[in-house]
Amino acid sequence: MLSQLRASLSPLRSLVAPPRWPDVGFTGGPLTHELVIAKGPGSRPGERLMTASRSFYAPRIVADESREDFRVTVDEHRSTLAAVCLRRIERREQIEESAWHTLKRAIDGRFEGDYVLTPTRIAGETAYGYSVVLRSATLNEWKLAHAGWLYVIGVLNRAPAREQEATIQHALDALDTWTWLPEPANA
Repeated sequence: MLSQLRASLSPLRSLVAPPRWPDVGFTGGPLTHELVIAKGPGSRPGERLMTASRSFYAPRIVADESREDFRVTVDEHRSTLAAVCLRRIERREQIEESAWHTLKRAIDGRFEGDYVLTPTRIAGETAYGYSVVLRSATLNEWKLAHAGWLYVIGVLNRAPAREQEATIQHALDALDTWTWLPEPANA
């Protein structure tokens, strides 16, 4: 009887249980893992940065043709830092337009947040940041472009409210190490 009850609850458990993250060698803070995302496919730029864990996955092209570069752990609360090379852009204004579009869609979708974009510098580029409060986390994202490619970089912050600034600082420390891979000499 007990085994039948457990079996019937199993599908529900996956809906309420926290996600199971792979063992990515989280170091508790020190930036000991070097991530190198190779250029490509096509003219997509490559990057290098230091993080507190290995990536959950290797860079990959997904259904919408964006390249998911990495997702790493930044704190003991399972908060993560991720980057995606989204698509080509023709104009620098498209960076800010994309950030506004994402922010408006999130807030109109009944998530909490302010209609505020905060310009900053990430990886030597102007980035437009915003925050959205989700049910069990805060999403801090920045949109930026390099070599004509639009990126989104985000922190899914699961830390308690009193520790969220420290989590963001851990992510920013990793982002401060971001460098773009140089173009080949014959390019």
